[in-house]
Amino acid sequence: MLELDQYDPLAPASRSHYEYIRRWFETPTDAEHLVRALWQSYSDSGRFDHGHWALMYSQLWWQGLPAGEQRLRVSRIGRAMALKLMQAHPEHAAGPFWSAAFLGFDALVRGVLDSLNMIPEFFKLLDEAERRDPEYLLGTVWLAKAKAYIKLPPFPMSIGSVKKGVAYLEKARPLQEPAYGLWHITRAEAELATSGEAAALKALDGLSNVCPPDMQSIYTYEISAWFAGKFRNVVANGTYNKYTWDPMLESALPLLSQPANIPACVR
Repeated sequence: MLELDQYDPLAPASRSHYEYIRRWFETPTDAEHLVRALWQSYSDSGRFDHGHWALMYSQLWWQGLPAGEQRLRVSRIGRAMALKLMQAHPEHAAGPFWSAAFLGFDALVRGVLDSLNMIPEFFKLLDEAERRDPEYLLGTVWLAKAKAYIKLPPFPMSIGSVKKGVAYLEKARPLQEPAYGLWHITRAEAELATSGEAAALKALDGLSNVCPPDMQSIYTYEISAWFAGKFRNVVANGTYNKYTWDPMLESALPLLSQPANIPACVR
């Protein structure tokens, strides 16, 4: 039986403890087991933290799968849990944020240009998360908005605006630049759109200065460093297309089969 409290993804960063809990999400089957155990505990006890953690680990479950129907299924499960949490805990940003996140994951799998009808609901949920707590998960709601504005096509097809995306990146910078790897990946995509390949690749250098403060941001660093290699490849071979390529579409399974990549600053 799992001792669930030891899987707190918001606990202070620890090298040895991260290496221990990482074993429980190295495969989609393991991650699913952890998610279901946490959600069952939340359902039985009403402990908000276990429900919250279930949502966070659902992303890891989703990322371990190949793009396709399996991911769409996990997105549906994640959204259902997030909506329940949003209704039961109207004071917390987790419910609307993760509902938006899984809607966004769904859109990535289906294709950005085939999912434009989801955008109003996506931003409505992010606005609600921002209203509840703009600095939730180190301001990740701003990062999500930045990425959406950078990825989406502009008016009249949609509301895409690289300028707005960059503004949200700057809003998130104080919290995210020193701590959150995905900020640097999103910034690199923005630089590619505005300043070209050299600036985009230089933006990735910022990853070397990231020092994760908690367990979930160690994972975010680890997968972002891996994403950076994928991004460099598609830029170098000329296959990058912001509508069809996204690092989140890469299954994390090959990464998680390797030893953990933890920054030296984490003790």
